[in-house]
Amino acid sequence: MKTTLTIFALMTVLHFSSFAQDEDVLRPHGGGRMGASSSNSSSSSTPIMLGIEGGINYNMFSQTMSGIVPNSRFAVFESGSGVSPFIGAFVDIGLAHNLGLQIKLAYDQKNFSNTKDAIRTCQYIDPILGPQVTNANVTGEFTNSITYIDITPQLRWNITPEFFILVGPTAHIKIGSASQTFTETISSDGACFYNFGLPTQSKTFQVSSDSVAVTSTRFGAQIDVGYKIPLSPSIFLVPKAGIQYMFTKLAEDEAAIDDSKAVSDPNSPTGYTGLVPFTANDKMLHSLQFSLGLWFQL
Repeated sequence: MKTTLTIFALMTVLHFSSFAQDEDVLRPHGGGRMGASSSNSSSSSTPIMLGIEGGINYNMFSQTMSGIVPNSRFAVFESGSGVSPFIGAFVDIGLAHNLGLQIKLAYDQKNFSNTKDAIRTCQYIDPILGPQVTNANVTGEFTNSITYIDITPQLRWNITPEFFILVGPTAHIKIGSASQTFTETISSDGACFYNFGLPTQSKTFQVSSDSVAVTSTRFGAQIDVGYKIPLSPSIFLVPKAGIQYMFTKLAEDEAAIDDSKAVSDPNSPTGYTGLVPFTANDKMLHSLQFSLGLWFQL
């Protein structure tokens, strides 16, 4: 009986001794829940990433032109598109498990152009009949170039640890002067020329401007999707695609004169119209963006 009680007593002491040791390991120095929280807090410091990226824009320009004559030489300006480069740098601050704030600064060039055939009245001198009016087939082409500094704060949402979406506002601040070149070429054979009878007589007309009136600051929204490809534990290669949808007009509305059928011969078969006023409104420029970046985990 004594032996049985002695064994039972030893087992009881060992059991409570083991429980006390387990409790000390899980809750050192009696820290309990607060001690565990402190440990978790120290291991989840706010993650910060820095990055650089470069890519291309696909720019889409449009405006509404009202009042131009059919087959007008000004119709070429109704729309345009083009490809241009951009380069940027950013800081990304983690806010929660799958949320972050990314702030980007970019050097962003916007180029766009268009080519369109048109019909323009032409006056020429016939050796027998004298001054005559006819229609000339012309091809017009314009190119525009504008450079901005973009400031874009975006909220980052990670759908998976690698796949993410960025959404936020963007501000485009114009730097330097916008430039434009317009070239028109007479494609019809015959005696139609620009500057007819002058030493500068030519089948091609061109005008360039290094200063085009455009809005100095534009505002819009930018949405991007990307994927993080790890190159090392702290460096990631990130392909990304997105859209810049702008709310501010590229330039103010304007009124002008269409001279496509301006040669004054109402009896000619050219469909003489004369000088016609027209308006150009709602000048908008949006861009698709495709980039490749390097992200660095600090």
